Amino acid sequence: MQLSPPLPIVANHAEAALDIVFGRMIIDPASQPRQVTVGKDRVVQDLRRAYAQAQIPAHLLRPKSEVFIGDKLRSAVDIAVANGEVAQLAQGWSFRVTGMDRLLTQVKAWGFALERLRRGDEARMVDAQGRSSEVSRDVNLQVVIATPETAQQETAYEEAEQVFRALGAEVHPVEDVGAVSARAVDLVRELL
Repeated sequence: MQLSPPLPIVANHAEAALDIVFGRMIIDPASQPRQVTVGKDRVVQDLRRAYAQAQIPAHLLRPKSEVFIGDKLRSAVDIAVANGEVAQLAQGWSFRVTGMDRLLTQVKAWGFALERLRRGDEARMVDAQGRSSEVSRDVNLQVVIATPETAQQETAYEEAEQVFRALGAEVHPVEDVGAVSARAVDLVRELL
């Protein structure tokens, strides 16, 4: 039964909208306090902010890019630092969410594609504006995570960590996102 007038909800995705609705509309005095979720969007926003604070030139940042590997394989990448050649790929993941199975499937699919890159399959990155850059097999790969808090989240992270390790990715908690942009500063010097 709805006792209030309907209102529009603005969120980046359906899960975030449901979190808003649940927090404001559902009253359950017997429930435990809800665990605070941190979505992937927040992790990527913090990553963008770190690049801006490190003064990485905007024309080198390629958000929402896709890496094409071999003939038919592709994978989304949150942010690439590139100028005809990709210097760094950065991906954000949140392990402070519900739905660990879906998250692990996404991590493994991303990892499968990037493993092919690491093995030497030819790759190129295409950004949202259609600009293309070559991607070498030894490209700097950074992962920023919202760290797990529950046992279920920790178990999922341990599984994902195997993927990150196999790819040679450097993993940073979102609180240490500045390490990613600091590494990018060094890499940008080589690009210019």
